[in-house]
Amino acid sequence: MNKNKIFVALVGVIAIAFATHYFFVKNIEDKDREVASFGERNSAEQIKWEQNLARDLSAGKVKTQLGSQVSWQDVFIYEFLRGQYNVSVKQGQIDRITLQEQHQGFAIDVNQFMKDYGFKIKNFSKFEVKKVDPKQDIVELMDSSGHDAGAFLFNRNDQGRVTEIVVQ
Repeated sequence: MNKNKIFVALVGVIAIAFATHYFFVKNIEDKDREVASFGERNSAEQIKWEQNLARDLSAGKVKTQLGSQVSWQDVFIYEFLRGQYNVSVKQGQIDRITLQEQHQGFAIDVNQFMKDYGFKIKNFSKFEVKKVDPKQDIVELMDSSGHDAGAFLFNRNDQGRVTEIVVQ
């Protein structure tokens, strides 16, 4: 008799778990991704939606009740980098930007990148772009006195698409 109660209780727990998953979790997964959800990140539709949202929020086209304005980091990752790259941070600073495996990347205009985001990523006064070869550009950074202030390395694949940006 005791074994029957245990069996019935086990079947009941499994039935409740199945029903919970079917009626609640499945419905949550089927909905479109919300701003701070844990849904699929690498879906093309979701990335496009996030890019449009970031662009509209930064332009002030959309009225929201956000605690703060969209940061330049969000615009950088989801609009400029199109959600195709992972950004590594070391000691609070961007250290490396690498292409996600499932994406092909895109050609980045180094001068435009440096004007729009270079000064936000690293402190320097001026920069000089040196094309090493078709697969790599080195951007030398100088401080106000002309001394070395670091570098950005832009690594490209055979199609000229940026696969990695290293901040030194």
